[in-house]
Amino acid sequence: QTVLRPRRSLDLTWGRAMATTGLFESLNLAGLISSYGLFLIIGGAWGTLTTGAWHSLYGGLAGGLLVLFCAFLASFTSDRKCVAAGVHIDLLLAAVFGSVFSLQTYRAYGVPEKADRFGLFVIFVLGSVCHIAAMILKRRSLKAAEAKAKDS
Repeated sequence: QTVLRPRRSLDLTWGRAMATTGLFESLNLAGLISSYGLFLIIGGAWGTLTTGAWHSLYGGLAGGLLVLFCAFLASFTSDRKCVAAGVHIDLLLAAVFGSVFSLQTYRAYGVPEKADRFGLFVIFVLGSVCHIAAMILKRRSLKAAEAKAKDS
């Protein structure tokens, strides 16, 4: 007889195998970090196409590549210190980006010359806040899964 067991995946962020129960739990932290990096790169390219400001593309590429490097640290190493560094640097970058985009949104509000960039800044602020919230929720779900695995 075959005994059905929950699907287990290797979660390199904590260095041990953990039982996963759903889509959000099966996404590791590196996947969330990578999606934020791609969001920054695509948003920078979109800003260049819609406003013609090339610095939007340069900023999006630079920020996105920094965040993707953090994802590399969080996924392709087995050293917990590298993983922790990647995750925490990513959270720091997301907080800095969110603050800068908030300031730019405030400065662009009500200025006719910057009206074309206002929507882009709002999207970037929301993306940064959602990324930080998703990372916090992911951490909580990993802790809950870890506690459940210890109890079993």
